[in-house]
Amino acid sequence: MKQIAFASGKGGAGKTSVASAFFKYYKGSKILADCDVDASNCFITMEEKNLSSEKFHSGKKYSVNKDKCIGNGICVERCVYNAIKKEDKKYKIIDIKCEGCGSCLDACPAGAIEENSNYCGNLYFSESVDNSKLYYAKLFPGEDNSGKLIFTLKQKTIAYSKENNIENIIIDSPPGIGCPAIASLVGVKFLILVLEATQSGFHDAKNLIELAKSKKIKTFALINKSGVNQELENEIKRFLKTENIELIGEIPFNKEFAKLLKAKKLITDISDEKYKDNLFSIFNKINNILGG
Repeated sequence: MKQIAFASGKGGAGKTSVASAFFKYYKGSKILADCDVDASNCFITMEEKNLSSEKFHSGKKYSVNKDKCIGNGICVERCVYNAIKKEDKKYKIIDIKCEGCGSCLDACPAGAIEENSNYCGNLYFSESVDNSKLYYAKLFPGEDNSGKLIFTLKQKTIAYSKENNIENIIIDSPPGIGCPAIASLVGVKFLILVLEATQSGFHDAKNLIELAKSKKIKTFALINKSGVNQELENEIKRFLKTENIELIGEIPFNKEFAKLLKAKKLITDISDEKYKDNLFSIFNKINNILGG
């Protein structure tokens, strides 16, 4: 079983568009794992039928049992997040402010604070456009357990792949190099780095390359929205050469791409046949990387 990830140092570089289009194009044994749980959107173009969903719990949240609350306010004094307010002579914990530290639980002499499992997102298993399968998840806004949710999502994807003899896991990684990105890259053999020729895009791509090096992941590069800043693109190509990273292609900037995405279509649905041929040429190179 091989894992190949599409990733970028920053958001908006186009990794999801490329990953989704390649997934549909690829004819080998496959499953798609959308690990960008804070902004999951592969399902918009890839999901045909939702097969199942489950709640994701991580960490703890707290609430006040008003029947036990004696209103002494010690919990308010102990809460450094200002997450507790007075309500009808008793106290109430504001969920969105609660960080789950448990200080109020330890402080309350009446035992009025109750500890609850934190329901913070949902995980979905779906059938995709060509009867292949898709795992994705949605973390609720403000939650900080994305790494754990990605770990759970990947474990389920791997287990399903083993049970059904699926050879390739295609991963849409979260942008950046933080905990979510690291969690998505565990076990990955190949990385397709999707970058754009902007100063921030280049800078963040360098950080991602360093992360991939530390994980000993074989990295390939793809320049998206090319043709806008030729001088910077040339600098990027020189850098990739010094890093011994193969540039597998460039996708020129085209306004039609934005229209396609707005219409929930793939970039391979573009009307320009030259663009299609270029995309298919890039995808064939990725096929070769996978050995299929």
